Amino acid sequence: MVDEKVCMAGMGYVGLTMSVVLAECGYEVTGVDISQSLVDQLNQGNPHFFEEALDVRLKNQTRRGRLKVQTTMPSEEVDVHIISVGTPLISGTQLPDLSYLDNVVEDVGRNLKKGGLVCMRSTIPVGVTRNKVLPILEKLSGLVGGEDFNLAFAPERTVEGKALTELRTNTQIIGGLTEMCVERAMAFYHRLTPTVVRLSSLEAAELVKLVDNSYRDIRFAFANELSLITESLGLDANEVIRSANLHYPRNNVPVPSPGVGGACLSKDPHILVDVARQGGYEPKVIPSGRFVNEAIPKLIVERLDRTMSGLGKNLQEARVLIAGFAFKGEPETTDLRDSTTLWLLDAMRESAGEVLGYDPVVSSEELEAHGVNVVELPDGLDEVDVLVVANNHRSYLNWDLHKISERLNRPAIVYDAWRMFDRSVADSIEDLHYMGVGV
Repeated sequence: MVDEKVCMAGMGYVGLTMSVVLAECGYEVTGVDISQSLVDQLNQGNPHFFEEALDVRLKNQTRRGRLKVQTTMPSEEVDVHIISVGTPLISGTQLPDLSYLDNVVEDVGRNLKKGGLVCMRSTIPVGVTRNKVLPILEKLSGLVGGEDFNLAFAPERTVEGKALTELRTNTQIIGGLTEMCVERAMAFYHRLTPTVVRLSSLEAAELVKLVDNSYRDIRFAFANELSLITESLGLDANEVIRSANLHYPRNNVPVPSPGVGGACLSKDPHILVDVARQGGYEPKVIPSGRFVNEAIPKLIVERLDRTMSGLGKNLQEARVLIAGFAFKGEPETTDLRDSTTLWLLDAMRESAGEVLGYDPVVSSEELEAHGVNVVELPDGLDEVDVLVVANNHRSYLNWDLHKISERLNRPAIVYDAWRMFDRSVADSIEDLHYMGVGV
């Protein structure tokens, strides 16, 4: 069977980028999203987030008629249903909200035809595809999974900012309900990427995604805890890490950061912890890593408060400018979901007199929606007591500390969370105090 028509449920970061690539591969793609305003925007070829070249490539596919978006499931028969809705944590808990998933699975079940393929793409706890998704699909379609339709889990593993490239190059993991389900999914994904890996079960594939992000979170937590150690010892974490890694292939220690957030790394370790507990094991390392990474923003504010006092100033009366609100600067993105800068902003508001914000990519409207007092540069630097560079956007490499310092209310602090500046330059400027994570 040759799959031609694809329905993508969920047009967020995962669903939209994959829809564009599928359309480029020759599939007829119908995207589904509940937001009419978003549907209208996408059908005009305008993405709702930044991803390099996404706007041009989206326009190309909508104009060719290979990709259309609507608020309801397509009425015509679909060969492949892909479910890529979000599974955020329930507010105030560390458990995933599967309500969006439930609604979409029900819609797919009501529209599923015999011979169809359903691919799960959303990040979910281990066992959800078999124990939750499958029964709903079977009940509402009247079909039998593994016989009348195929069911597979194929985790999304791209990085924001490079998704369009990685969808065509990354290894695709696939687990299926039956061998036939795996074969069907592998044939489908082979048109996207040359390397497809077959796993023994749906559950193994579900766990891969949680492992990917939880492992990265722990690595970053090690670096961040090391930064707290070097700060207590008066040493430079980046110097220590660079030297430890140099010509020593057994090490690959990352540099520390102002916390670890984003829609995946702030969520998936919590899901894995819950999965472990459901299986009867209480994990130790994974929750500890998440604790460290979530604590860093508040610790930064506490350290700035102490340093300001040492300079004879009061943070509660200070003017603070935070630059960099997207959850990461490189690769470039506008995604604010679970950005550690927003955590830093919350902590800073409790301690500082006035807090201003700037981002080179995120729109002023979106920042203001999060309560940010947005300024433009260079005027926004005037009379600032503390300048915090909170992500690693490449534009900061072109900032001139000498010119910046002339506008600051010195003695002033430049908190360089990602070491974008030459510290020796900062140290040469009178009444400019340089700080960063781990230094």
